[in-house]
Amino acid sequence: RSLTPEERREVYDGHILRDIPPTEPKSFACLERLHSEGICRMLGAFEDGELAGYAYIQHPPALSIELLDFFAVPGGRRGRGLGRRFLTLLTEKERFGPTLVAEVEDPEAAGGEAAVLCARRAAFYERCGWHDTGLRAQVGDYRCRLYSPAPALNEGLLRRELRALYDAVFGEWAREHTDIY
Repeated sequence: RSLTPEERREVYDGHILRDIPPTEPKSFACLERLHSEGICRMLGAFEDGELAGYAYIQHPPALSIELLDFFAVPGGRRGRGLGRRFLTLLTEKERFGPTLVAEVEDPEAAGGEAAVLCARRAAFYERCGWHDTGLRAQVGDYRCRLYSPAPALNEGLLRRELRALYDAVFGEWAREHTDIY
């Protein structure tokens, strides 16, 4: 379900700042702006009234792709299949599907211990049947691989749509600080 304003703040402060790579360039104020403009949906999965997972999905109305920007299961709930069930719910029940793309931090860019965590994240998507699109993105200092539940996406279309999405999310900053390759 959609998160309330209070839940969004709680998820950001209590989870995103801990669960998401520190190179992720979006502040809470930016996410709230995107939400108010209808560009970002902030969803939560709950089990016994407790947060079991969260997802922030960016979808500027004029575009056909959706970007699964933040997706995580809180630390104490991991390893029980909740992430797989939540991801399946997003792709099947919420009607996000073949046009959903996830940014997964590139293990080669992370280095050290962070590389192991990034490789685990990539393996999670692969175990869930997602595919590495072969495209990479650099957003500020954040370098990522792009995954999709669809086995093959039109690379040219995906590049154009991602460029437009980054422009919608980051404005002028995107033109100088993002690259899709």
